[in-house]
Amino acid sequence: DLIECNVRAARSFPFVSKVTGIDAIELATDVMLGLPIEPYPASNLPPDYVGIKVPQFSFGRLAGADPILGVEMASTGEVACFGKDKYEAYLKALLSTGMTMPKKNVLLSIGSFKEKLEMLPSVQKLHALGYNIFATAGTSDFLQEHGVPVKYLEALEDEDEGKSQKSEYSLNQHIANNLIDLYINLPSKNRYRRPASYMSKGYRSRRMAVDFAIPLVTNVKCAKLFIEALAR
Repeated sequence: DLIECNVRAARSFPFVSKVTGIDAIELATDVMLGLPIEPYPASNLPPDYVGIKVPQFSFGRLAGADPILGVEMASTGEVACFGKDKYEAYLKALLSTGMTMPKKNVLLSIGSFKEKLEMLPSVQKLHALGYNIFATAGTSDFLQEHGVPVKYLEALEDEDEGKSQKSEYSLNQHIANNLIDLYINLPSKNRYRRPASYMSKGYRSRRMAVDFAIPLVTNVKCAKLFIEALAR
């Protein structure tokens, strides 16, 4: 598989060398120097041997930064782990970055209808595993329509005003009181590039999750892989 093709020495390069046991860096250096080389040797990896590299982020140290990923390099490091399959390797790598596994309560906020549909089997799996599902408005309606028991939470505009009557529905208070073990927040694609001054509810809730050290997932493929790994 081709992971990257660019003119710089990417961090994937030594990772692939480590996983396959083939020193691709030495091979590439010999090619650039015009030295004779053997063709790329067969790796002969066993079937129950998978390496996964997971990024580590510093959003917790960057006050106010929106913990969401675009095309730019946002990770400040990576952890590589091995397992008998991709699910074991992925969980090991996430644990190594300091992520804690969810015990009970999972909060979902999924912007686009396409991703709601894509996530539905995974959410049904979470429910079958015994997790309590919490969700914001549109996501909550969608899950209820598809037979998933869910508790609706709202990011209240004025927390102080609504605290007494609405605390059981307050997303902010659930996060602040450590009642959420995992937050899966998948914004609509057209919301990725708002101006910095745009303090959306989505931004505020993502930022709260980081500030209160709640595991946050903002990518649909990662969310599906993580849930499958938990199930296994």
